[in-house]
Amino acid sequence: MDAPARLMLAGRRLVRIHPWLLLLLAAPALAAPLPGECPPASDALATLTADLDGMLTTGSHTPPAAVQAFLEGKAEWLGDGATCRTWGNDDWVVKVFYADVIQSCNGTRPRSIEPAKRAAQVEYSIWVVEKLRASPRFQAWRDKVPPLFTLGPYTLVQRRARGLAMGQLSAEAKKVAEGEKAAIYAAGAAAIPGVELDLNDGNVLYTPEGRIVSWFDPAGGCSWIPDWHEGQPLVQSFWDRASALIHQRIDGTAFRPTTPKQRMGGSYGKRIEGGDLAFGDALVIANLDVAVNRAFVVKNGFRAAYDSTGRPESPDEPLGNVLGAPLDEEHGEGDRIVQHFEHGWLSWSPAEDVRVHLD
Repeated sequence: MDAPARLMLAGRRLVRIHPWLLLLLAAPALAAPLPGECPPASDALATLTADLDGMLTTGSHTPPAAVQAFLEGKAEWLGDGATCRTWGNDDWVVKVFYADVIQSCNGTRPRSIEPAKRAAQVEYSIWVVEKLRASPRFQAWRDKVPPLFTLGPYTLVQRRARGLAMGQLSAEAKKVAEGEKAAIYAAGAAAIPGVELDLNDGNVLYTPEGRIVSWFDPAGGCSWIPDWHEGQPLVQSFWDRASALIHQRIDGTAFRPTTPKQRMGGSYGKRIEGGDLAFGDALVIANLDVAVNRAFVVKNGFRAAYDSTGRPESPDEPLGNVLGAPLDEEHGEGDRIVQHFEHGWLSWSPAEDVRVHLD
């Protein structure tokens, strides 16, 4: 197929759109477009957008009509990620970002996503690949990251590579593969410092000897920030934003992180020691909801309850997974100490000890 054309979408931002799909959706309205000649016809864009808007986390694995058509009726479901669903045929892989998503900042409750934010995740993914492929520091690995483009709203497309997953390799080949992963990750980090990269085993294919064949969509897990700036990537990773929020809360205090950042309460947090503050171990957890966008300390008996499993409210998982991320820090209300979370609150009094209140 032709290389993707750059076309102006909605009169504002440049997005890669494959001319083949525009012709499929609006053949009567469009002659074959030349790269950069014109935006998609409004009826073609509306048809494509409506088709992809039905992509929900709880939906079926049947591909949208536009994806099925692009994959020439041979679409095979390849898997579901945290933010997208993936199909492919012998030649291509297509990812569609969900219209709703189980957010790291919102526990297990799906949240709808505005179209602009879905499109931002596409733009960011393409931006990361372009930066990697253009960097002199990544040239030794450039061909392992094929170009990304988009069919239109909310989709990513990349040539499908053939190779083996990490779990299919022999023990000796796995040793080689781990070395390859370390090397390509280091090159990527040098090429675009400060950007989270996603090198999980589902994104990488290898030769039988353990050499990397392809790294699909290396952009890390992502969210959005409320103050988008023209000319800057519209997406910032959960991981990086959590780090900034956690250290804004820790810096200038006696807290000392004792673990790396880890998943905690449907978000990210660090375990800390209280230094001279005498309350011992605590948790500092980032709430990544853009309406909150800060980190809070969970300490004392609330920390013990938040970390605990086997409670009536959470028999098979930590209570923090049920409560979600904090909304404030412990404080007095009447004769009790309380702390609020996304899906409930904790209270303590000398008469009742710690009690759990779910919404």
